[in-house]
Amino acid sequence: DSTGAEPFRMPNSETVVVLTMNAILGSTIASYLYASSLQLLSPLVANVCLSLSIPLSAVTDATLLKQHKFTAEWGAGATITVVGVICAAIDFGGAPDADVSLNGKGD
Repeated sequence: DSTGAEPFRMPNSETVVVLTMNAILGSTIASYLYASSLQLLSPLVANVCLSLSIPLSAVTDATLLKQHKFTAEWGAGATITVVGVICAAIDFGGAPDADVSLNGKGD
């Protein structure tokens, strides 16, 4: 072809099955778990916890899959990210008193 574009071929059935499973596991279940976490946590904590996906996947690549090796600087950055998520998840203000009604008096 003079345009240099690759000709389109339909994927085989095995590739279609793998792509379908990836879509179900990677998108549908992930979206369901995220929506569930929004109901259990505050939106801030749920969104901040999403930033853990990068350090966790990198640690998985380095330790279990042995695909990458990371520098000490990268490890320090990942540690700062994890500490930041933990600090965001901790409720420093404490829970409000449950006995106080809307008018501010403990009726």
